[in-house]
Amino acid sequence: MDNSIYALVSVEFIFFCLMLVALTTIISKFVNYLTKKGKLPVSDLWNDVLLPVMPIIIGMILALLFKKFPYPQALSMTSGRFIFGTVSGLLSTVVYRLVWSTIKSKISSNLQTVDDKKDNLVQEPKE
Repeated sequence: MDNSIYALVSVEFIFFCLMLVALTTIISKFVNYLTKKGKLPVSDLWNDVLLPVMPIIIGMILALLFKKFPYPQALSMTSGRFIFGTVSGLLSTVVYRLVWSTIKSKISSNLQTVDDKKDNLVQEPKE
């Protein structure tokens, strides 16, 4: 398999994507709060342009600033980190949805297992 595929499924990539989602969510909540309070004007520019592009821009900036982040070996130079940040920003929402759905499915399967065990312990009285 190509090394670029390994870079995309690495733990570092997933953590970087989740960090971008967290930062984007924090900034979005803050700006939405300010627009509701009337301190910032409501604009379609925010929803249509800035919000979708924000994870990409934040990813590029952080990839250039965080030089000690454990990037994949093939992406250790400045241009590689820049590409890593760009791709992380582009795929951050997709990675977040995959991680969240995996966590939800694990929790629901564990809860189902607990319910099954509890049902097996509780026996109906015989008539």
